[in-house]
Amino acid sequence: MNAFGLTPGSSHVVELQSPQGATITQFSPLTANGAGQAQATLDSTDTASVPDGSRLVILLDGQNGAIASEPVAQTPPIAAGQMSYQLQPVEVGPTGTSYGTPHIHLGSCSTQGPVQYMLMDFTANSQGQITHEVRTVTGVTTPVPATGWYLNLHQGDMNNILANGQPTLNFRPLLCANL
Repeated sequence: MNAFGLTPGSSHVVELQSPQGATITQFSPLTANGAGQAQATLDSTDTASVPDGSRLVILLDGQNGAIASEPVAQTPPIAAGQMSYQLQPVEVGPTGTSYGTPHIHLGSCSTQGPVQYMLMDFTANSQGQITHEVRTVTGVTTPVPATGWYLNLHQGDMNNILANGQPTLNFRPLLCANL
């Protein structure tokens, strides 16, 4: 499995789920590096065949609890004979969609870097849309470079995305755009 856009240093449970959403098997954990990338061969002891329509699902974290068991990415339905699938980001939560804090970072969506400019929190409406909100970045002395910056919208707000300088579960990038 090759993935990017994960929380830097995060560990994820990966499951094979039936077309009805039941867990068929869990794989060895998937761990992202400091740039939010993960490349691993995942192992399982299950030897049964994979039912058509099943999905490979990456969960937010390897810990217990409602937020930890939220899916962050999944494959399209698996079909017989197909060997390669593109992961699709998903936002599914027990209380609805949360759109957290955007930050302008150095790097790119596929190779995350440190925060260059912090933006104030945005607030989504009841339909999950951020509208009529403007943020101004001050102290910028050079134009936006042709490459090397990206905008990241995190699940949490600026008060809960880091703990002791390390990303928390709420650091999870919901949206990412290279600038």
